[in-house]
Amino acid sequence: MSETDNIQQATFGGGCFWCVEAIIQKLKGVTKVVSGYAAGHDSEPNYNSVCSGSTGHAEVIQVSFNPDILSYKDLLEVFMTSHNPTQKDGQGADIGTQYRSIILYHNDEQKSTAQALIEELAPLFDKAIVTELAPLEIFHSAEAYHQDYYNRNPENRYCSIVIEPKLAKLRQKHADKLVEAQSNVKPELPRVIHQADKEQFLVEVEPNQYAMLRYSHHGDYLSLDYTEVPTALRGKGYGSVLMELTLTEIEQMGLKVKPICTYTVRYLQRHKEHQHLLKA
Repeated sequence: MSETDNIQQATFGGGCFWCVEAIIQKLKGVTKVVSGYAAGHDSEPNYNSVCSGSTGHAEVIQVSFNPDILSYKDLLEVFMTSHNPTQKDGQGADIGTQYRSIILYHNDEQKSTAQALIEELAPLFDKAIVTELAPLEIFHSAEAYHQDYYNRNPENRYCSIVIEPKLAKLRQKHADKLVEAQSNVKPELPRVIHQADKEQFLVEVEPNQYAMLRYSHHGDYLSLDYTEVPTALRGKGYGSVLMELTLTEIEQMGLKVKPICTYTVRYLQRHKEHQHLLKA
């Protein structure tokens, strides 16, 4: 049996397929990743119709992989720990049924493996896992410009702000499953500007446009009082980017945080990885 004879397929989605594709492409044993649409009722979905929410489709990827190198369970574990499977119909600021967390199994063995893994991971999350589990019926490949998006568009602002932090976490959590690091230069993340005299952090989310986190300093912790994203850029996920980068900066400063405004409270409730920063 040749190596190509043992290739299997898996299909799943959790948020924008650009992000999921970029993560899964980094894994050993993955031979192909195709972005597309599945689990809907329209026979000819396209990006605009799927984004409208009218077709019922989810943005998904279909993965070809060698189970001798990467098991289906390990593949799903990377997927399940690389997005938030407890968020209903969305990921971060990407809201809608097309961004739902979903695993579409190809056979009964995949179904059993997925069910067991969801049960195994459930205690790791503060909220219930809402990942949909359903049989794959029809997979529709997305338009050509969506394929291999991150690798072809690393200068895209969405890629540098949203996808690169996910890849950084992937390299930390699943280093043993990754292909060897490439020599290409990674896009720079937006820098955090700390204005201590004004008690605020700024993040340049677009050229010359800044998101702001205002705080009050109380000895060993900061109360996170107010966030603001430029009006024209709201709804694009930049609030999450602001929180991710500023919390990393605050941790490096050796400080704890006490969230005051509603947005920071909700962000820290959703992102367990930052809850160790909370002031007791």
